[in-house]
Amino acid sequence: MNRRLRRALLTVVVVCVVLLLLAAVARFRPAGGEQERVQAVVELFCQALAGRNYDALLSVLTGDALAAMEYLLPVLEASGAETALHDLQVHVREIRRDTAVAEARYVQEQRVPGHGTTVQRMVVLFEFVLLEGQWRIARITRVR
Repeated sequence: MNRRLRRALLTVVVVCVVLLLLAAVARFRPAGGEQERVQAVVELFCQALAGRNYDALLSVLTGDALAAMEYLLPVLEASGAETALHDLQVHVREIRRDTAVAEARYVQEQRVPGHGTTVQRMVVLFEFVLLEGQWRIARITRVR
């Protein structure tokens, strides 16, 4: 691959990571059982992204997050980027009847062949909607 293509692929990988980090606002304290369900979805998403399990990744997305990820996955796969997440901490901020917001903090180590490795501390907000009894990530926003 030429240098321009590699740079474009790296840019797409960075955009994909940013998209991993979207979220919105909810207003009520989380209920016990729902809090664990929302937290489990965030953990599944992070594990699927790091493990390149794109079917599992897409299964927990909807709306803008799903559309963006479907667009970016072929580029992410072509880049050969490898991502590892460490020290994952998930906090469910708020849950409503059909929406929720969770925050994830973790260390991301990303290696792109030919471009090296980057290590970043990430804070990401996830905005959820409840669809047919399942929590789905609708938006992902990187806070820092």
